[in-house]
Amino acid sequence: MAYGSVKVDQIITSTQTITVDDIPSGGAGTITNAQLAGSIPDSKLNTISTAGKVSGAAITSGTIAGSTALSTSGNLATTGSLAVGLSSVSTNVDLDVTGSYASNKVTMGNAAVDCSTGNYFCHTASSNTSYSFTNVPASGRAYAFTLEVYHTGGTLSWPASVKWPDDTAPTLATSKTHLFFFVTDDNGSRWRGVAAVDYTD
Repeated sequence: MAYGSVKVDQIITSTQTITVDDIPSGGAGTITNAQLAGSIPDSKLNTISTAGKVSGAAITSGTIAGSTALSTSGNLATTGSLAVGLSSVSTNVDLDVTGSYASNKVTMGNAAVDCSTGNYFCHTASSNTSYSFTNVPASGRAYAFTLEVYHTGGTLSWPASVKWPDDTAPTLATSKTHLFFFVTDDNGSRWRGVAAVDYTD
């Protein structure tokens, strides 16, 4: 038996000629960059089941099918339509929902409504209170929210940008609960408000 090295340029088989310099090097179980050059046929791909092995940027087209849930701390954005509880989207809508949906309730510690945190706010007003609205979506985007006030004392006042029916803010009784509804489409330059007031707890 002989030992040593033999230098060859090509390996010729019955079906092909392999150039030795084109054979990528790499340890057992590894895939080199050269092996990944070009397209990989679907038949060569197995199911990827390990979390974190496919980045969002790698998914550029096609359909994500199956029963696996999508869970992300990032944003989900699409220029297409979205169906929830349906297999397809109805005509002339961008968001189509079958079934119920819920939103978070934001309990306020002060009189500033932070619009970036939700659409339903609750606040206890026990003295004179001046509300403000912050972090409003950009102009051209419609945004609405509900404010539930547990009114135990004092008077409530509103930003000058709030317009009430007949330009008259609602008259409120204390020791009652009130619901206020506000909508804007110009970054809060103008809010239109309506109220359902004097609920007994």
